Amino acid sequence: MSQLGDSLYFMVFLFVAKQIAGDKNILVGLVAALQALPFLIFSPLAGRMADRIDRRKLMLFSDFASTGALLLLAVYLWFNPHPPLYVVCIAGFLMSCINVFFMPARTAAIPKLVPADRLTDANALALSTQSLVGVVGLGVSVILIAPLEAASPEWFFFSAVILNSLTFAVSGFMIAGLPKLEPEQDADKKENTFWVDLVEGWNAVRKDSVLQAALPAYGVMSVILSGFIVIYLETNVKWYGGGLGSLLGIELAFVASMAVGSLLLARFKVVRPGISFACAMAVAGLCVFAMGWGQIYWVFIAWNILCGLIIPFAFIPITTYMQMAFPDGMRGRVSSVWNMISMGVQPVGLFLAGPLLEIFDLTTMYVVIGLGITIPALIPLFSSRYRRTETPEMPVVSLDV
Repeated sequence: MSQLGDSLYFMVFLFVAKQIAGDKNILVGLVAALQALPFLIFSPLAGRMADRIDRRKLMLFSDFASTGALLLLAVYLWFNPHPPLYVVCIAGFLMSCINVFFMPARTAAIPKLVPADRLTDANALALSTQSLVGVVGLGVSVILIAPLEAASPEWFFFSAVILNSLTFAVSGFMIAGLPKLEPEQDADKKENTFWVDLVEGWNAVRKDSVLQAALPAYGVMSVILSGFIVIYLETNVKWYGGGLGSLLGIELAFVASMAVGSLLLARFKVVRPGISFACAMAVAGLCVFAMGWGQIYWVFIAWNILCGLIIPFAFIPITTYMQMAFPDGMRGRVSSVWNMISMGVQPVGLFLAGPLLEIFDLTTMYVVIGLGITIPALIPLFSSRYRRTETPEMPVVSLDV
């Protein structure tokens, strides 16, 4: 439900920033960077809390706090339908400060809700459901919000904010129906300080044969990928006329194909998550490379579809691996380390995207981004331990069903 609003809100949010900033792409990058910054600052705290308190309560806090924050923004937009850029920046930063606590709690909670032999299916269902609901959200926005933006530009941002606040509220009420999701923590570690817990999480990742290679590679890819949204927006303006409908059509193609790819992956038993992650990301990078010659709209859409189909083969197996290869009391921190690296480095790429667009054309940018994904993705394959490591058959801590 929250993804229903997010599928609309994120793109509309940056679309509004682009309208305010005009040709100053660095300002669009600033808005997106402020949305990523909280994942660098607060991920360690979010991971520790996910391993200390009821994960259901953390998700409830995130959903209802997001509802309240968006309603406050809606009140502001009611009286000021043309917000200055600093309001957009503050709102995006605040929303990410809240949502950073949802991700590790959600990832760590799934193994407590399903049997171990269905964990990959559950992760595939979660990703495909998010994508399918995203398709619905984007479809609604193409049919309703895009015409509203064309007819009454001052009200479409307000409408998107109201829609997202309602979806967060519904999501919260649904999560309230879950059972308690208390993490399993060793008695001798309950008195650990924040710093001890943080170091334990980092050491667990550092010693793992898959994550010690995949995480640095993905960190590099995230820096390069983070500027992609700024380039998406510029592509929409330079190649396709700049309308909200064409922008949402691109995103619709990507999330719909991700849903299909997630369901396809559920039919495979991926034993070696490292190989799957590396190869899928490398293919996705080559798809981005090819987008540089996608001046024809439907050609660009086709490469987005192929990219969306392959992405689940990167992330679902490695998510399942993180859930099964670590004890329950460590899963929140491991997930937060992944989020902190992958999301926390994004401000760098977002800040660089704007100035680079002033120097290079769009084709060159897609070539650089595509190679910047493919090459780091393949480097971990040189490690034999990385290639050989398999997802455990059973989680380290048994389920309490």
